[in-house]
Amino acid sequence: MSLVEYEETRNFAAMIAEVVSERRMPPWHADRGVGRFRNERGLSRAEIDTLQAWVDANTPRGDPALMPPAPEPKDTWQIGEPDLIIEMPEAVQVPAVGPLSYTYVQTPTHFEEDLWVQAAEVRPGNPKVMHHMIACISEESNPGAGSPAKMPVVSGLVARYLPGGSPMIMPEGSAIRIPRGAVLLWQIHYTPTGKAESDRSRIGIVLADAVPGGQLHFGVARTEHLLIPPHEAMHRVEAQFTFAVPGVLYSFTPHMHLRGRSVQYEARFPDGRRELLLYVPQYDYNWQTTYELAEPMRIPKGTVIQCVAHFDNSEQNPANPDPGKYVRWGERTEDEMMDGGMDIVFPNPIQEGRKVPNPARAGARPGPRGTGLSGGQIVLRDGTILDAYSTEGARGE
Repeated sequence: MSLVEYEETRNFAAMIAEVVSERRMPPWHADRGVGRFRNERGLSRAEIDTLQAWVDANTPRGDPALMPPAPEPKDTWQIGEPDLIIEMPEAVQVPAVGPLSYTYVQTPTHFEEDLWVQAAEVRPGNPKVMHHMIACISEESNPGAGSPAKMPVVSGLVARYLPGGSPMIMPEGSAIRIPRGAVLLWQIHYTPTGKAESDRSRIGIVLADAVPGGQLHFGVARTEHLLIPPHEAMHRVEAQFTFAVPGVLYSFTPHMHLRGRSVQYEARFPDGRRELLLYVPQYDYNWQTTYELAEPMRIPKGTVIQCVAHFDNSEQNPANPDPGKYVRWGERTEDEMMDGGMDIVFPNPIQEGRKVPNPARAGARPGPRGTGLSGGQIVLRDGTILDAYSTEGARGE
């Protein structure tokens, strides 16, 4: 429901007033009394009162002369015009029914110099079937189920797509490094729609012109040791992430599946202090928000981020597919995960300020073509295609 047309909107006026007054909409699942976040969605008390007064007055239309023009859909990138567009080698066929394991696709980059990513945006070819996707630097030539998520710090994260999320725009003075000759791994979680579908997604990338002072890393407090008992409504799971060196914490991205109930992040500093950083009392698998701190936090070496999650495997959970079974870690939607993701900037060990080549502006030299890998194509800003070939992608079982 777009709420663009007056007649359509007024038909749902009572429901709109209810979900807004109860703060179920706009969707924001974090406790507003814990932390401050620059991307917080919500309405002020005055805005809610204005909306309620409109409903109580029988939804008057108002003066048509003051009505703004209807918004026009625009096929533009939110990050601006990309320097590179990386496309899947071919469409992935998504079956009508599940369950589905993650799909893995690899794309060689073939660049002979490191690239530094300033912004990245995923454009799903078929948003109806893509639940979420991450793209990172592959550590294996033939990844299996669970890879690369076994790394405690996925330093090669390049882009992500999450329900309710937004493009990755790196903090000022930082970027993500794509090493020369890297292979990009797409890890995609598709969900069936009841009919056969296909998807061929793209990633747009804006590059930095010089080596930044900080590298953005994706840190994860996670555990795969999950065994949630049947009918258990408040099963507690803990995981930790330790800062081996000082860093700057920018955001949190918790990830669970259908039985995820709540999650919190607490910092335990070396001097004994503790601080609750984020509390999500009503986790929603359909809205996997990245909570962006209003003020980034400098975190000293030795700090532990303690992540505590609760899972609801009871009959009272309407999303629970089977409250009578033990639930373990797994990639399928009916399995579970416990990932306390964080965007962290660490000092860059590579020479800061050194100019780096931008293949979109200065021409690029692809390296030798890899073997035994999925293909793809990389399109530069001027339309030049650096590489275009395809083989089958790898699929986790």
